[in-house]
Amino acid sequence: MNIRETDIDERLDLLENVDNGEVFLFDRKTSRTRFHNKTVAKLQQNKAATHALIVFEEAVPRPRAMRVAKQIGETLEAFNRAIDIDIFFEIPRELFDLIRAECN
Repeated sequence: MNIRETDIDERLDLLENVDNGEVFLFDRKTSRTRFHNKTVAKLQQNKAATHALIVFEEAVPRPRAMRVAKQIGETLEAFNRAIDIDIFFEIPRELFDLIRAECN
Protein backbone atom coordinates (compact mmCIF):
# COMPACT_ATOMS: atom_id res chain seq x y z
CA MET A 1 0.00 0.00 0.00
CA ASN A 2 1.31 3.41 -0.94
CA ILE A 3 -0.78 6.40 0.12
CA ARG A 4 0.26 9.76 -1.22
CA GLU A 5 -1.27 13.16 -0.58
CA THR A 6 -1.33 14.68 -4.02
CA ASP A 7 -1.29 18.24 -5.24
CA ILE A 8 -3.89 18.90 -7.94
CA ASP A 9 -1.48 20.76 -10.21
CA GLU A 10 1.14 18.05 -9.86
CA ARG A 11 -1.16 15.14 -10.70
CA LEU A 12 -3.90 16.61 -12.88
CA ASP A 13 -2.93 13.99 -15.46
CA LEU A 14 -4.27 11.27 -13.14
CA LEU A 15 -7.68 12.91 -12.98
CA GLU A 16 -7.76 13.42 -16.72
CA ASN A 17 -6.68 9.86 -17.46
CA VAL A 18 -8.96 7.73 -15.26
CA ASP A 19 -8.18 4.59 -17.27
CA ASN A 20 -5.14 4.20 -15.03
CA GLY A 21 -7.29 3.63 -11.97
CA GLU A 22 -10.53 4.32 -10.24
CA VAL A 23 -11.75 7.69 -8.99
CA PHE A 24 -13.70 7.80 -5.73
CA LEU A 25 -15.34 10.88 -4.27
CA PHE A 26 -15.78 11.44 -0.54
CA ASP A 27 -17.87 14.36 0.65
CA ARG A 28 -19.12 15.35 4.07
CA LYS A 29 -22.50 13.68 3.50
CA THR A 30 -20.90 10.27 2.93
CA SER A 31 -20.73 7.66 5.67
CA ARG A 32 -17.12 6.62 6.24
CA THR A 33 -18.04 2.94 6.59
CA ARG A 34 -20.20 2.93 3.50
CA PHE A 35 -17.52 4.70 1.46
CA HIS A 36 -14.89 2.23 2.68
CA ASN A 37 -17.01 -0.79 1.77
CA LYS A 38 -18.02 0.61 -1.63
CA THR A 39 -14.45 1.54 -2.55
CA VAL A 40 -12.96 -1.78 -1.49
CA ALA A 41 -15.69 -3.73 -3.30
CA LYS A 42 -15.21 -1.77 -6.52
CA LEU A 43 -11.43 -2.22 -6.43
CA GLN A 44 -11.80 -5.93 -5.69
CA GLN A 45 -14.12 -6.30 -8.69
CA ASN A 46 -11.68 -4.49 -10.95
CA LYS A 47 -8.65 -6.77 -10.66
CA ALA A 48 -6.74 -4.73 -13.27
CA ALA A 49 -6.80 -1.58 -11.12
CA THR A 50 -3.52 -0.85 -9.39
CA HIS A 51 -4.28 2.76 -8.59
CA ALA A 52 -7.08 4.46 -6.67
CA LEU A 53 -7.72 8.19 -6.77
CA ILE A 54 -9.68 9.46 -3.80
CA VAL A 55 -10.99 13.01 -3.97
CA PHE A 56 -12.00 14.62 -0.69
CA GLU A 57 -14.33 17.59 -0.47
CA GLU A 58 -12.87 20.64 1.29
CA ALA A 59 -15.17 20.15 4.28
CA VAL A 60 -13.60 16.77 5.13
CA PRO A 61 -10.84 17.20 7.74
CA ARG A 62 -7.42 15.86 6.71
CA PRO A 63 -7.06 13.48 9.70
CA ARG A 64 -10.41 11.88 8.86
CA ALA A 65 -9.45 11.62 5.19
CA MET A 66 -6.13 9.97 6.04
CA ARG A 67 -7.89 7.44 8.30
CA VAL A 68 -10.32 6.56 5.51
CA ALA A 69 -7.52 6.07 2.98
CA LYS A 70 -5.42 4.03 5.41
CA GLN A 71 -8.35 1.73 6.25
CA ILE A 72 -9.04 1.15 2.56
CA GLY A 73 -5.37 0.34 1.93
CA GLU A 74 -5.17 -2.03 4.89
CA THR A 75 -8.32 -3.87 3.83
CA LEU A 76 -7.01 -4.30 0.30
CA GLU A 77 -3.69 -5.57 1.65
CA ALA A 78 -5.62 -8.19 3.63
CA PHE A 79 -6.93 -9.38 0.25
CA ASN A 80 -3.33 -9.44 -1.10
CA ARG A 81 -3.93 -6.48 -3.41
CA ALA A 82 -1.17 -3.96 -4.06
CA ILE A 83 -2.83 -0.60 -4.62
CA ASP A 84 -1.34 2.88 -4.87
CA ILE A 85 -3.69 5.49 -3.45
CA ASP A 86 -3.50 9.15 -4.38
CA ILE A 87 -5.47 11.51 -2.15
CA PHE A 88 -6.65 14.81 -3.53
CA PHE A 89 -7.58 17.81 -1.36
CA GLU A 90 -8.66 21.33 -2.24
CA ILE A 91 -9.96 20.57 -5.71
CA PRO A 92 -11.21 23.66 -7.58
CA ARG A 93 -15.01 23.86 -7.36
CA GLU A 94 -15.60 23.48 -11.13
CA LEU A 95 -13.39 20.38 -11.28
CA PHE A 96 -14.98 18.93 -8.16
CA ASP A 97 -18.45 19.30 -9.69
CA LEU A 98 -17.25 17.54 -12.85
CA ILE A 99 -15.78 14.68 -10.81
CA ARG A 100 -19.01 14.40 -8.82
CA ALA A 101 -20.99 14.09 -12.04
CA GLU A 102 -18.62 11.41 -13.37
CA CYS A 103 -18.74 9.38 -10.15
CA ASN A 104 -22.54 9.35 -9.98
